[in-house]
Amino acid sequence: MNPVTRRLATLALILLLGMPVHAQKRPSEKTLGAPIYPKATFIDSFTEGPAARYLFASNDLTISVARFYERKTGKQPDRIEDADGMETYRFVLKGKRDVTLPELEVRVNHFPGGFTIPNKRGEARKFSTTILIIKKRR
Repeated sequence: MNPVTRRLATLALILLLGMPVHAQKRPSEKTLGAPIYPKATFIDSFTEGPAARYLFASNDLTISVARFYERKTGKQPDRIEDADGMETYRFVLKGKRDVTLPELEVRVNHFPGGFTIPNKRGEARKFSTTILIIKKRR
């Protein structure tokens, strides 16, 4: 299971167990070093190994979100489709494309049926698109 799927599964488990997600302050574009999609809802941030990850979600079409990042960054994404049907647009903003963890990247994800993510009160919210901004920790 890839890290994004694992994290989303963890959030779904939190929802099923009725445990609230801790509230965090929405990071700024300056903190992230990357643009934030204007209609994105900040979900959570977490660290995993050498990376800090910031999860956002939106109900806009995945392709619309991917095009926003194309315009804002001037980068073309790698389009990846997993066997489970998850479609990912991967934008490497800083660092090398061919390494596992570039310095900065944005992943725009779509999963058939959408993502169910709890809000701050633990209530289920459904989103069609997630945005994961991954930044190498120093």
